Amino acid sequence: MKKALLSLFLLLLFSATTVEASFTQIKTPVISSLNSRVFSSDNDKLITLHLELDKADFYRIYNQYRQDLWISAKILLESKNRVLVRLRLRGDSSRKLFKKSLKIALPKGVNLLSNSQILNLNAEVSDATFMRQYLATRLFQESGQTCFKTRHVLVNINDTLDGIYLWVENLDKAFLKERKLDTNNFLYKATRDGANLSLSDEPDKNWESKNGVEEVPLAELKKLRIDINNVPDSLYYEWVRRTFDYDAMVNILSMNLLISNSSTYYHNYYLYYDLASQKWQMWPWDLDKTFCLDKLDMHYHRGSHRERRSASLPGNPILERAIICAPIFRDIQKRTFELHKSIFNILHVGPMIDSLEKELLPYVEHDTKCGQSLASFRNEVEGLRSFIVQRYDSLKYQFDHFPTSFTIHRPKGSFKGDIRLTWDASIDPNGDDLRYNVQFCSDARFKGKITYIKNLEKTTCIIGRNSLNPGKYYYKVSVSDGKHKVFGYDSCHSFKVK
Repeated sequence: MKKALLSLFLLLLFSATTVEASFTQIKTPVISSLNSRVFSSDNDKLITLHLELDKADFYRIYNQYRQDLWISAKILLESKNRVLVRLRLRGDSSRKLFKKSLKIALPKGVNLLSNSQILNLNAEVSDATFMRQYLATRLFQESGQTCFKTRHVLVNINDTLDGIYLWVENLDKAFLKERKLDTNNFLYKATRDGANLSLSDEPDKNWESKNGVEEVPLAELKKLRIDINNVPDSLYYEWVRRTFDYDAMVNILSMNLLISNSSTYYHNYYLYYDLASQKWQMWPWDLDKTFCLDKLDMHYHRGSHRERRSASLPGNPILERAIICAPIFRDIQKRTFELHKSIFNILHVGPMIDSLEKELLPYVEHDTKCGQSLASFRNEVEGLRSFIVQRYDSLKYQFDHFPTSFTIHRPKGSFKGDIRLTWDASIDPNGDDLRYNVQFCSDARFKGKITYIKNLEKTTCIIGRNSLNPGKYYYKVSVSDGKHKVFGYDSCHSFKVK
């Protein structure tokens, strides 16, 4: 029995015999610059991290991946000295995948790759190119955005190549200090699905305060959530200029549009509050679901893939109210064009991809848990290039031809008589005739019976009271010019019938 378990463990986790036989023919990079604190473009060579650990412990945390179980391990430094560390799995939905991301806690006084005591190693299983998050962080930094650093790392476990990982800089006080930011300022992480600043967002449940006293910073976050949802449209532009670092806000919204960042706004981002200026900034996080060819035409007015029938999370007002506010939307379009001309184009990004492809190619087939053929890898990388070539044109077409997003008015109170739903008018850039469609359902995820009311010319919908049973109903409003459909904000409203 023990022998069978050991064989299964070796097969699933290491594939040791096969990997060692082929890997010995490849020149293994030495551990270089492990104690480096700042990386520049000429120091981004692939490095190797050697871990020594008990296989039974590692198998245990892999088997109990839902829990944050820490185990002891050692890191072998270039000096041949060994450093005792603690290691656990990290991530959320990615934990169930066969290759798992790692978090390593370093002892005080030991700095590897940054000044933080935390070393994050992402498995990047959802990215067959291993490049998306690295490229996204590079471009964010080049755009002037406050953003974490990344670097590719080969991880060897007990002298066996485990795979290609991506080191992701931790956002903590060390991160703030390195960028000369006040560590007394408030830093919040949108941790769980639903951390979208909507009125249904629960900050105590969905957000983490990363520094400072818990009760104090969450109070500021809760105030932002109330204000951003209740400032009238007529006052919104001036309120944003007073409340946010405006240029930084326009920049991150524009960058997210260009890279089709489909896994943010409802989680996976940070908010930073500067006590001196009393202004907010939004910072990116977890950027592996970017540059995806299947999201080449992702709509600019939505922060994620929320237009699917089952989508139930409200939109994030940071993006969606910015898109509706004409002067902010003009600035976003302008900034998107500037970024396209300067950094988001194949002439600029192409050489980065070429270099990464050459660097990673010898190790792709030897990633023991994520192995793929070289042909498949090259095909995925070519898709990455195609995305960069085509994405701005897709956005520009939407800017020029799609009806604009619009505000759906929140119903006040419950309805005893006929239900009256209203919204602001959409504008078509080409002057096409527009028609509105309403759909509602008693299930928040629209998995039950859906009623459709189509081809409305006006911004009002009347639903007869006698046609509905008492209860709560969820509804969405969309507009179409006959070719392009756009949902209004917010697409997750509800009304009650008595």
